[in-house]
Amino acid sequence: MLCVVQAAVGRIFVWIMVAVAMAATAAELEACNAVGCGHGADDAGLLQIHSQNALLGERAGAGDALGTRTPAALAAPSSLVASTALTDATHYDLFIVIPAHAREKARRDAIRKSWFGYAASSRCKACARHPTKAMFCVGNESDVAESRAEAAANGDMIVLEDYGQNAYYTDASMKTLRCISHAVRHYSFRFILKADTDSWVYLDRLLDFFDSHSLWEKRKLYAGKVDENVGVLEDPRELHAAKWLDTIYPNVTGLHTYPKHAKGAGYILGIDLAAYLAGQAEDTFEKFHMEDAGVGSWLMPIRKEFLQLNIHSSPHCHQGAVIDHGLDKTSMAERWARYTSTGNPCVAKGH
Repeated sequence: MLCVVQAAVGRIFVWIMVAVAMAATAAELEACNAVGCGHGADDAGLLQIHSQNALLGERAGAGDALGTRTPAALAAPSSLVASTALTDATHYDLFIVIPAHAREKARRDAIRKSWFGYAASSRCKACARHPTKAMFCVGNESDVAESRAEAAANGDMIVLEDYGQNAYYTDASMKTLRCISHAVRHYSFRFILKADTDSWVYLDRLLDFFDSHSLWEKRKLYAGKVDENVGVLEDPRELHAAKWLDTIYPNVTGLHTYPKHAKGAGYILGIDLAAYLAGQAEDTFEKFHMEDAGVGSWLMPIRKEFLQLNIHSSPHCHQGAVIDHGLDKTSMAERWARYTSTGNPCVAKGH
């Protein structure tokens, strides 16, 4: 009988401490909204995720020490409890992350010499209104010391030293997840854009689009080339599409059509969606083969707002496109030369 009473008292104590912690967090957030706390008022929700989970994690530990069991809903996600201080104190409107294979340095250099330059260009008026940051994200697939040196020299690369994508088109979903999670833990932003190494982001057009459509406060936005009713490629005899062969998704889900999702050339997540992905324990999500469909699958149960953007999978300078895809290094250099001379990366040569 005494043991039962002690256990009940312990549980009550834990719940009281949790309530106190949540009240303290709410007061802290109210103060932050009034004066600003590094993340900026618009990121109060992300601050709440970090601080509440840390506090609840401490209470969970206290409950265990008392011999009680804290409800699973109160267990703090390890990824956020272990989060570190911000790498950069700037609050960005748009954070761009480009997962890349460590050996793709030539592609990274082509981007550095081309559309990465939008943010500093006097031609990009929207860039002056909206702070942006672009970062590559590589794993330990190659010489980590070389990756560290490249990151230090350029200041634009995340190195995931504990994770490697050893073959192209494999484990891409988990690398993307880790890159997004790293960004959430180390940077403050409203939106995150994931792009490919052969994508071109028309940053001026994209920022202008967000302005003209009043999108900056949409924390649950999921924007891109949104697709649905896409069948899973399961037949290994279709060798022309071998890199898209996917036996994992149907085996895991029992489904043969991917959920509604934005295609991988480039998509944007509001901070609430990015924080949700980053806030789960590392072994929470299935390791889907297709990165873009994987993100769509992980976000299936989450309330969100889909938005179709003018994004193209071919590199043909489509009218009004905010992102296109499939560019090689030469094409990127040519486009940037046209932009710096005329303000338009898509004008014909000689005009």
